[in-house]
Amino acid sequence: MSILVEDTSRNNLASWVSTAVTNGLVDGAVLSPFATPAESTNFKSSGGTTAASLAADGGSVWFDAATHALAMPSVGDFRYYDGWNLWGGARGDLLGGGQQRDHVLRVLSQQDSIGAVPLGPTTLLTSASGAEPALAYSLAELTLEARDDAWITVAGTATFWTSGHDLDAYVGALAQTGAEGYVLVVARPTADMPVSASQDEVFGVCRTTRSLSEHGAVHVSHGDFAGLPAVAAGADSLGTGWDLRQRVCSFTSYEARDPSATFGSWFQRPTYGGLLACITRAAAERLENQDRPLSERLHSGPLHPDGPKEAFTHHVEVLSNLVAQMASLAYADRFRFLDQVYGNAAAEWPNAVAAGNVETTETRWIGRLHAGLTAYGESEGWI
Repeated sequence: MSILVEDTSRNNLASWVSTAVTNGLVDGAVLSPFATPAESTNFKSSGGTTAASLAADGGSVWFDAATHALAMPSVGDFRYYDGWNLWGGARGDLLGGGQQRDHVLRVLSQQDSIGAVPLGPTTLLTSASGAEPALAYSLAELTLEARDDAWITVAGTATFWTSGHDLDAYVGALAQTGAEGYVLVVARPTADMPVSASQDEVFGVCRTTRSLSEHGAVHVSHGDFAGLPAVAAGADSLGTGWDLRQRVCSFTSYEARDPSATFGSWFQRPTYGGLLACITRAAAERLENQDRPLSERLHSGPLHPDGPKEAFTHHVEVLSNLVAQMASLAYADRFRFLDQVYGNAAAEWPNAVAAGNVETTETRWIGRLHAGLTAYGESEGWI
């Protein structure tokens, strides 16, 4: 694996992902009951139809039940969700073992019906100790009892990923379950880029990834640029897309929608791999006009035409290249590679700001991520 495209409420998932699969940029897509209907509508194809189209073009198919989203504040976008029949009783009822088992089996059944990889549901964790992780662990056990080749999900807010020794203990228990792989989710209050990740959060995700990667494959859901430290720590793939809700797992992505509202604007800011950032089109054009050689070095070529597909294609090229370069390296070498990439980007930022008046500083895009990666490298004795 390298890159998986997360689901979107727009109707272009299968076509754009299939093109990217054909071009060797992504491996497949992750469908969600919040974004894709179980039965086709006038606007969107059904999950089964979308999955079949992806598989026909060589893409891997995933279905994340996103049960953890039900615990997010203000969750309410159920226009497609309830059509998937994921609950025998009340939506979100996991109070008893019978309800937990029923939900797990329904999720696995829906995944099997569309040819998706078996992936267990989980709950949203705000702490690594107490009732929440006990419930999540129970769901993982029930998933693996039903399918010993299943992946399991670990979803948490910043307070979970910064839980220190409690996090290590919980992850250690998950590592012994024998899961085929693990999907890690960092849930954030808002869908902003760059994300507001703290050093401690990045460190926790890296430590978790390192531990789990020794037992199975690891995918960083909605990881995008913020997930690169986890790749350096052993993750195999990142989730991304052409909308902010595909690049960041946020509470706001699951809020109830006004039925009369139109889609928001595309996230089509150009990606500058040399800065590890996405900057505004206006800033990119200023940079290109003021210092074309610098712009082309940081962008890996001339600035692409303005458009959502063009922006996505270039963005995923950058991500795929970075992941591919780390994929074959040993743990220590992965760390050293990304540490150098961050160092190079930090050195380029003053040049970009001076030439193009780029308004976003490197601290927001790479500072905290690099600090978290550095803390991870220190804990491993590589610094």
